[in-house]
Amino acid sequence: MSATDVVRRRKAGGTWAVNIEVPVRTPSYHRVYSTRRIKKRRTPGKLFLTFVRYGLWIAVIFLIGRWTFVGLSKPIRLLKEQYQQSQTLTRQLQSMKAEHKVLKRRLAYLQTEQGQMQEARNLGFVKPGEIVLILPPEPSSKQKNSASH
Repeated sequence: MSATDVVRRRKAGGTWAVNIEVPVRTPSYHRVYSTRRIKKRRTPGKLFLTFVRYGLWIAVIFLIGRWTFVGLSKPIRLLKEQYQQSQTLTRQLQSMKAEHKVLKRRLAYLQTEQGQMQEARNLGFVKPGEIVLILPPEPSSKQKNSASH
C-alpha cells in the first residue's frame, strides 16, 4: 500500500465517503499513516432541498410556538382582566362600607330628639311662639368694593 492509497466505502445513506491515507511525521520521524475523511460536495439541488427541509422544520416549530403562545396568552389575559375587576369591586365595596357607616351614624342621630329638632329647623319649621327673622344676604367683598367707589 502506497502513501496515497484511496479507500472508498459506501455509507448507510447511499453516499460515498473517501478516505485517503497520508503520511504523518511523528516526533521520532517515523512514518505513520492516518486516514482523513474527505466529504463529497453536495450538488446545488441537494443544497436547496436541505434548506427547504430545514426551513419547513423551522416554520413548523415557529407555528407550534405561536399557537402555544396564543393559546396560553388568552387565559392569562382573562385572568388579568378578572384580577383588575376584582380590585375595582373591592375598592367599590370599601367605599360603600364607609358610606354605609356614615349613613348609619346619621340615622342614629336623626332618631334622637335633638337630631329630629335640628333637621326640622334645617327644613324651615319653627316651634310655636317663635318669630322667624329673614335677613338679607351679606354682600361679598367684590360687591363691597364696587359699592364704596
